[in-house]
Amino acid sequence: MMRLGLWLVCFTLLLAACTPAADSGQLAYIGQDGNVYLTDLQTTTQLTDDATAAAELNGRSYHRLAWSVDGWLAAAAVQRAGDGAQSELLAFPPDQTDEPLSLGSSDSNFVIYNYWSPRACGFGCQRLAYLSEEPAGVALRLVDIDEGVVSNDRLGQGWPFYFGWSPEGEGMLWHRGGPAWVGENGRFQAGDFVQYDLFARETIKTWQPGEFVAPVWLDGFRWVGVKAQNGQ
Repeated sequence: MMRLGLWLVCFTLLLAACTPAADSGQLAYIGQDGNVYLTDLQTTTQLTDDATAAAELNGRSYHRLAWSVDGWLAAAAVQRAGDGAQSELLAFPPDQTDEPLSLGSSDSNFVIYNYWSPRACGFGCQRLAYLSEEPAGVALRLVDIDEGVVSNDRLGQGWPFYFGWSPEGEGMLWHRGGPAWVGENGRFQAGDFVQYDLFARETIKTWQPGEFVAPVWLDGFRWVGVKAQNGQ
């Protein structure tokens, strides 16, 4: 019955996004006015008030909501004007009283997808990965928030690009390019499936899949099998 209630809230409010916070009893959603709202199905709080347009229309609006396990809320603020768009990825603290942190911004690149690590990276430390549409293809970027200090690094690039976190947040899997993709040099390159260590900040292993795969790292498993071009 509770699940049905959540779907009814999302449907009746015509939400562009609806996502629950882990263990908080709150939902975050984007209203018809383009702003971010929080609700526990009893009361509703408006988190932002600076949107000027509904999603996808000219003006300022919010997109791509994502909760962290410890209550941080990420949202992409987009300013559209004709065919152009400026975007900024923001992180709202758990108490929603302090100003949001800017995790990254661009005059041309749009945030496609963002997802927090399933585990906090330490006391006062949060980690988020997101895909950004950039001139040379989709880029995977990693954001670290350490006591309010933000770092933003590009880990990889390709088209298309899909990624997944390990259950403990110490590594990632990603697949880019399908069988082949156009690199920064304009040449076709073989697609790859990568296991990446976030502590060492290095690639552990790379495969060349023979077909598209969207990586999923199952809790309790340390290894993932994929079908490569050589049939293994």
